[in-house]
Amino acid sequence: MLPPNQNDLLQRTYELARDNNKMLRSMRRGAFIGGIIKLIVWAAFIILPFWLYLQYLAPTLNQAINSLNQAQSSMQQIQDAGAKITVPAGDLAGMWESLRAYLPNNGEQ
Repeated sequence: MLPPNQNDLLQRTYELARDNNKMLRSMRRGAFIGGIIKLIVWAAFIILPFWLYLQYLAPTLNQAINSLNQAQSSMQQIQDAGAKITVPAGDLAGMWESLRAYLPNNGEQ
């Protein structure tokens, strides 16, 4: 049997080892949960912009591109119609006749 002061010393050492073990387990658990949360946050930072692009920005950009294409085709039609009108620069009578063809009722009043 150990003397009383050594027995107390052994008991305190055992309690400290048990407390250290609880602390270490708690720290490991905290580090593991922190790692999972960090992984989730990084995944959100990487995935969220792509999801937002696909949900909100892509349809808006597609609609804007379609509108731009329609405007370009309208401008091309206007340019084609303007190219069909050929009038010499000094011929006002010929210009009037060319414009009459585009007026309703052939320019008659």
